[in-house]
Amino acid sequence: MVFPINELVVNWVTAHGGGFKSIIYMNGAGVVNDQRQALHDMLVAVRGQLSNDTVFFQDQTGRVIDAETGTLVGAWNDVEAFGNGGNGGVSPVADATQVLIRWQTGGISNGRFVKGRQFIPGLVTTGLSGGNLSPTAQGVFGPAASALVAADVGMGVWHRPGPSGGGAWYEASAATVWNELAVLRRRRS
Repeated sequence: MVFPINELVVNWVTAHGGGFKSIIYMNGAGVVNDQRQALHDMLVAVRGQLSNDTVFFQDQTGRVIDAETGTLVGAWNDVEAFGNGGNGGVSPVADATQVLIRWQTGGISNGRFVKGRQFIPGLVTTGLSGGNLSPTAQGVFGPAASALVAADVGMGVWHRPGPSGGGAWYEASAATVWNELAVLRRRRS
């Protein structure tokens, strides 16, 4: 689908410093406060799996983007502050290793299903089992991500415009959590 989308930014500070960001795209027709609340609810639901030194907070202003062209078409702002922190213990894994949530959509672009990813830093070592994400941690992150999709606030994935055509936004239909730890090696901005 092509229409404006809201860009939400979650800032992360871990035991080793800050500078991490999660960029989430929501349907521009949705109510930003409701979208931010649902995202906050997901993060609060997983805070028991994050180290005590991990803090997350959302920007209170953001961009509205034309999904087809990638052009900035407006801005949103919300007076409510959403933030919290982990409470799962004091032994975090290395910042390079993070939990990976995979967002599925029913959209197809260039012959491939459109999927999205979200990386969450600050996992505690008790969330590991044999070097992978423990079944207990998966049992926390999976339902929390699925609840964001089910909240019906317009959670989705933006397929950016490129040489092969215009961009489009697709609503997320499901979420899964990868059982391995993920490394975010590059970032688009």
